[in-house]
Amino acid sequence: MSERPAYLSISLDRLQLSFKDNEEIQYIPCSDIGMLMLNNPQVTLSQSVIPTLNAHGAIIVFCDRTHVPISLALPVDGNCNQTKRLHQQVGSLPKLKKQIWTSLVKAKISNQDALLLKLTGERQLLDLEATVLPGDPTNRESIAAIRYWKLLFGPTFKREKLYTDQNSLLNYGYTVLFATMARAIVTSGLHPSFGVFHSNQTNAFCLASDLMEPLRPVVDAFVHQCWKINPESIVSKDFKRYMLQEFTDIKHQLVGEERAVIPDLCKRMTSSLVSVLAYQKPVLYTPLLEF
Repeated sequence: MSERPAYLSISLDRLQLSFKDNEEIQYIPCSDIGMLMLNNPQVTLSQSVIPTLNAHGAIIVFCDRTHVPISLALPVDGNCNQTKRLHQQVGSLPKLKKQIWTSLVKAKISNQDALLLKLTGERQLLDLEATVLPGDPTNRESIAAIRYWKLLFGPTFKREKLYTDQNSLLNYGYTVLFATMARAIVTSGLHPSFGVFHSNQTNAFCLASDLMEPLRPVVDAFVHQCWKINPESIVSKDFKRYMLQEFTDIKHQLVGEERAVIPDLCKRMTSSLVSVLAYQKPVLYTPLLEF
């Protein structure tokens, strides 16, 4: 919900959209909704919307004017084994967390390299991926990012949250990815606040920030394609629609695996993390992408 002011309510287990600029009313079955993203500050909703959508496993994302999520409404009982898994999550050993973060960093750099290979015809980051140590104490992730962004968008590009260039497109795409991962975390019985690396006390979704890292290049690839076609691209209605299709409809090619949509990959990662925490064995599933 971003382009038009609207009032949202529930009618017969359907989300009712009453648009304020005319008398149009639309209905969407609650069971068909996985995520409701609210970008327009003139969208209001009745109290029943949040518990009803949460009961169907959907999440509600509230964004600021830069399309960055500022809060999420998530179901608190997303899985019947939630209490058990929360204890495993909180009690995980620091060494295990380091090993999990190492897997995520290596997968992220590998996927960034795969995207650069498609765009430049050369491997650009394999030397950094090969030298990631447990917990990444030498910060190979940041070093790779500096090289990656300059090759992807040019030597003057800087990754910022408040810029209006490619960053605004990236911010929106990461918002969708962030929310998709948060939903998978909750439905797996985990808590999004307890991360393995991110630990900012102002971030209530540290685990989502951790697990989404290897999938960020999917957003980067889409934004690069849009920017190449039109350097004046903005977060328009069409961009939002195509970005959501990129997540829900497009099956992405994986190394040695069949194609899969992003929500399925998020679910595989969170399910794998549940197993890792339960058995204290660092064999986390991390999707390796082909572009």
